[in-house]
Amino acid sequence: MFTRRIVFQIMPDSSAEFTRIIEGQFLPPLRAQEGCRHEDTFITPVFSEAVNNSYWDTEECADVYAAFGTKVTTIEA
Repeated sequence: MFTRRIVFQIMPDSSAEFTRIIEGQFLPPLRAQEGCRHEDTFITPVFSEAVNNSYWDTEECADVYAAFGTKVTTIEA
């Protein structure tokens, strides 16, 4: 099993908006990707960041998602 961690910097008081965007846009394609076993997202409003851990069958499965399934965007609430 392989784990990938992504740390997001979020605006203060934007955890609700971040959650809406993550659940609607980020997680569905992640969960549908071959080899994705599970994911956890933790939001720490005190530090204005969120962490997503995804768990994969292999490193290769995670690399395919990283190469084709993600885009970097700025989310401002």
